[in-house]
Amino acid sequence: MFTSTTTIPSRPVGVTRGALAVAIGALTLAIAVFSAPAAGAAGPPTVVTFDPSSARQGEDLEVEIEGFTPNTGVEVHFGGSTIGTGTTNGDGAATIAATVPSTMPPGTHPLDVYDDAGLDASDAFTVDPPPACHPHTSRLDSVTQSGRPGDPIVVVGRACASEELTVYFDHIHIETARSDHDGDFRIETNFPQGAEEGSHFLDVAGARGTGLTEMVTVAPPPSSTGANGSGDAGGSTGAGAASTPDDPAAIPTPSTTEPETGPASEDGAENDRGDDAEELAAGEQAGGGSSGSDGASTLSLGLAAILVVASLVVLVVLQRRTRRT
Repeated sequence: MFTSTTTIPSRPVGVTRGALAVAIGALTLAIAVFSAPAAGAAGPPTVVTFDPSSARQGEDLEVEIEGFTPNTGVEVHFGGSTIGTGTTNGDGAATIAATVPSTMPPGTHPLDVYDDAGLDASDAFTVDPPPACHPHTSRLDSVTQSGRPGDPIVVVGRACASEELTVYFDHIHIETARSDHDGDFRIETNFPQGAEEGSHFLDVAGARGTGLTEMVTVAPPPSSTGANGSGDAGGSTGAGAASTPDDPAAIPTPSTTEPETGPASEDGAENDRGDDAEELAAGEQAGGGSSGSDGASTLSLGLAAILVVASLVVLVVLQRRTRRT
């Protein structure tokens, strides 16, 4: 039977106290390196400050952040809306411009910042109430006065700050808008289709007491020219129809001849008598012409007889004188 005996020395072979110290130092350095934060990250993502610390609806602010991923896009969210964007620098910091939404109610609300790498931070921001509103200071600066159905209407004026406004046309809702944080507004809408020709009420009513009214006019539809150059479509004057001229000089002057009087039933007799008179006049003219022709013939015969007699007398006288000689 074979038996082996091993002796364990009291100190590891080849290991000195100096070597152990070096190994422990290297291990400590490695742990420190791997546990150190990433380069450029100064700490956890943080919303450092707001400038200003509070604001009203529609006003601007700046959000200062740090501790985000370096050189990365960031977004600012407030009330469910993205109100600003930016990019961090090499240290993971940024100052982002943003605007308080006009629909954000007064009070303190959470404001969140996210970067594209998934880091985020949040802080509370206060929306100040709008300034006191005096509805009697509201005004209309300009309103489209007239138009046809479908034409644009532009309403410009001033109401309470950030006030919800409703536009009515004869009490019919046609548009909703909101004034800015100074109370100014410009509303663009249209004359309702089917609005009747004439005057109508245009009202601007605000949720904070603004009440403004203006009269506007729905103009008549454009007229179309008929075949003879006058009249509307559907009521144009035909080529043979009578029309009243606009120029008084074109109106014919009434005849100065006295109209015939008498019952309407005697018109036929009067016409017959007129025809008879015309025939009689024609006959007289014909007769007069015949008498004149006969008179001329008689005169010619008389003159011829006188000339014959005279010639005979001359011949007799000449013969006597001849005999004497």
